[in-house]
Amino acid sequence: MELNILRRMCTRYFQVVKSHGHFSIQVNLQQRRNPLLGIPVRCLSTSNVCHEQTGRTGKTNRRFQLPPGMEGTKEPPFMNRMRKGNKSVPPARSKGAFQKYQEQKDKQDWSKRFKIPKIFYERQVEIFLFVFSVVGFGYSYYYIQKKIREKQLELVKQSAVEEQPVLIGGDWELVNQDGKLVSNKDFVGKWCIVYFGFTHCPDICPDEIEKIIEVTDILERTPGMPKMIPMFVTVDPDRDSPEIVKQYLEEFSPKMVGLTGTWDQLKVILREFKVYFSKGPVDEDGDYIVDHSIITFLMDPEGRYAAHFPRSKTNIDIATAIEKKVKLYKPPSSRH
Repeated sequence: MELNILRRMCTRYFQVVKSHGHFSIQVNLQQRRNPLLGIPVRCLSTSNVCHEQTGRTGKTNRRFQLPPGMEGTKEPPFMNRMRKGNKSVPPARSKGAFQKYQEQKDKQDWSKRFKIPKIFYERQVEIFLFVFSVVGFGYSYYYIQKKIREKQLELVKQSAVEEQPVLIGGDWELVNQDGKLVSNKDFVGKWCIVYFGFTHCPDICPDEIEKIIEVTDILERTPGMPKMIPMFVTVDPDRDSPEIVKQYLEEFSPKMVGLTGTWDQLKVILREFKVYFSKGPVDEDGDYIVDHSIITFLMDPEGRYAAHFPRSKTNIDIATAIEKKVKLYKPPSSRH
């Protein structure tokens, strides 16, 4: 019977707590004697329930009254905390291991320690454009500097190759267009532009001679440039006598120096300048074409090789290259 009463009481208690959120109950332990066994036992007894209208619509305050004879007794502390309107704070519970772990993790989490300012949300487009501009400028600067370093490295390699001695040029003796014997020592201290050809050449030699004259005129008008001596050396001494060479060069410019001589004399200078030549077949009129290297050489004031220019180079290209060579040239007195 006591168990049935306790079961009904607990069922009713949870129904009231679910509907109203509060309830107070008084449970007493009483000692009774079992009529069958004749021994004292402890059982549960409950007080009568009284219903009291609170005056609020749809809500009822339900509470247990104390048994008769216990109206002046003080309710247990846990009963006071369960009554409606009681603001007493229950004792704080100790933190569990998981809660302590979570708090320590939150302290170490940088995303929770540092909040993103509001301005980053309001001006996302401006910030993105600014970052993009900075990155683009940095990449452009890096790319330009990389190209400059590559160009400088290429120039250093070219200068290193150019500084290597080139076995072109040497001692020689020839006859000029006035019939006077001259040698390489007569041109020491002067910049010379040397071209090998022959007077009976139909088109290539005249074009190259005109180009050399134009280069000489350009350099003469350039401030700080020394005087250049253009030289024409024939590869056909059988037909190119000093008189014919002089008459041929007067059609271009009096600045041009013509050189000819015997085969023995010409073979020396052709060998020193590594010039290829070959006499072609002779026709019925006794004319023939000489096949030769179409290269223009630049010799420095010491008679040494400075540069060479193929037929594909224009007068501007040759003049610009000669100007650079002249500025980079160091006389023997300034060398260490």
